[in-house]
Amino acid sequence: MRLGCFILMWFWGNLKAQHDIHLKWNFHSTDPYLNIEVCKFYVGNFVFYNHGIEVGRAEDYFLMERLKREELVFHECINTGFDAFEFQLGVDSITHERGVMMGDLDPVQNMYWTWQAGYIDAKIEGKWKEHPFQLHLGGYQHPYRADQKVRVSCSKVQYEYQFDSFLDIGFIQRLNEAMGDNGCLIMSPRTEAVEWMQWIANKMMEH
Repeated sequence: MRLGCFILMWFWGNLKAQHDIHLKWNFHSTDPYLNIEVCKFYVGNFVFYNHGIEVGRAEDYFLMERLKREELVFHECINTGFDAFEFQLGVDSITHERGVMMGDLDPVQNMYWTWQAGYIDAKIEGKWKEHPFQLHLGGYQHPYRADQKVRVSCSKVQYEYQFDSFLDIGFIQRLNEAMGDNGCLIMSPRTEAVEWMQWIANKMMEH
C-alpha cells in the first residue's frame, strides 16, 4: 500500500512539474514608412537545453505569421526550464525530399513553389516609401540552400522567450541596398535569398 502511494505521488509530482514553453516573435516596426503587408516564415526542429543538457524537443514545423500566429506554445514540454535552444529557420532538405506535406506544410498555405524549387522558407511583402518589395526566400539544393540553424542563449533559466523584431533599421538598410527602379523582387532560389535568410537568422540570435 505504501509503495503504491509513493508511486502515485511520484507520478503526480512529475506530471505537475511539466511546464509549457512560450516562444514569441515580434513583427512590429517603428519606421512609419515601412508598410508590412505579409510576413511569415517556417520554424521547426526545436531542441531545448539546460546547462548543456537536452531537456526537450519539438520536431514539427510551424508557420509563424504576422497578426495570425506570433507565438508558439509547447504544452508540458519540459520540467526544468531552459537556458538555450536551437531550431531550424526554414524547411530543411530532408523534409523537402519527403514531398508535399500536410498541416502547416500544406501547399494551401501559399508557401510552396513547385516540387523542384520546394517550400518558401520566408515570405515578406510590403512597401517602403511607396517602393514595393516581395521577398520570397527559399531553396533547398546546393548552392541555394536557404534554411538556417538558429541558436539562442538566454541570460537565465526560463520558460518563455521573446524575439526582437528583425523589421528594424537594419532591415530597411538592406532593403535600400537591394532596391531597383521597380522595387525589390526575389521570387526564386538564388544567392540573394540565401543571404537574406542568413541575415534574418543572425537577427533572431541577437537579444
